[in-house]
Formats: sequence, structure tokens, C-alpha cells
Amino acid sequence: MRKQDTCGFTLIEAMAAVAVVGILAAIGIPNYSRYVTRGHLVDAGNALSDYRVRMEHFYQDHRTYAKAGACGQSVPTGLADFVVAC
Repeated sequence: MRKQDTCGFTLIEAMAAVAVVGILAAIGIPNYSRYVTRGHLVDAGNALSDYRVRMEHFYQDHRTYAKAGACGQSVPTGLADFVVAC
């Protein structure tokens, strides 16, 4: 009888590798999502600060925040994960 040289992975080894990747993905994907949201928080804060300054300028000019039922200034748009309304 000759001893055969085998190469490659067994099914158990492949299943263990898939399980490890699955566990890492289960931990990593939610953390990455929170990281992205925290990055968008900076953009939202900057947009709200700019909106506040524009609203104060509008108030100084018109002595009211309302203008025909609208806010008088355009509300920031295009913010990921956030909606701004007047």
C-alpha cells in the first residue's frame, strides 16, 4: 500500500473558517454602521449650525421667524440618516 499525499482542506476545516468569518462579520458590521452614523453626525451638526445662523439673520431682518407659513430659509437637505424640518 502506498501512502497518498493529500492537499487541500477538509470539510470540517472549511466549516470552521466560515464560522469564524461569520462571527467576525456579526461583530464588525454593526460597529461599522455606528461608525458611519457618527461620521454623519458631524455633517448634520454643521448643517444645523449654518441653518441657525441663517434663521437668526432672517429674524434680524424681518423680526419674525415665519414667512407666509414657511421658515423663511431653506431647510438643510441631503443629510444622510437625518431629516430636518422647520
